[in-house]
Formats: sequence, structure tokens, C-alpha cells
Amino acid sequence: MFDPALKETFVTFGVSHFIAVAIIFTIVGLIVYNKDRLRESRYLNVIRYTLVILTLGQEVSLNIYRIVMGEWVIATSLPL
Repeated sequence: MFDPALKETFVTFGVSHFIAVAIIFTIVGLIVYNKDRLRESRYLNVIRYTLVILTLGQEVSLNIYRIVMGEWVIATSLPL
């Protein structure tokens, strides 16, 4: 899972980076486009808490990854 050999495989502004950015922009765009429908949806709380859990999970997993890889530094690893 935390293979040091995979550390150098991500290329900034490479194909995989642009695909990830496109997916994120698409999801955000769909949320903004459907904001009125989402507000009236009975699943609003489910959507809201799912986004919160995904955001917190991403931050926690990033810090766990940095700890395992030996890259966790308080000056650069804490959010904001």
C-alpha cells in the first residue's frame, strides 16, 4: 500500500494529474449546477456528511501516508 517505489510515479501535470483534476472539476460543477435540486432533496444530509467524511478521510490518510513514509514534518504537514 505505501510502497516507496510508487512515490516517483506521479507526474505533476501529466495525464493522470489532468484526469484527476477533470474528475474533481466535473463533480464540483455538477454540485453547483444542481444546487437547488440538492437543497430540496431528502438526501441532503447524506450528501453533506458524505462530503465531510471524504474530506476528513483524505486528510487523515495523507498524514498516515506521510508518517509511514517518514516525511511527516509539523511545519508542512498540518493543514493551514
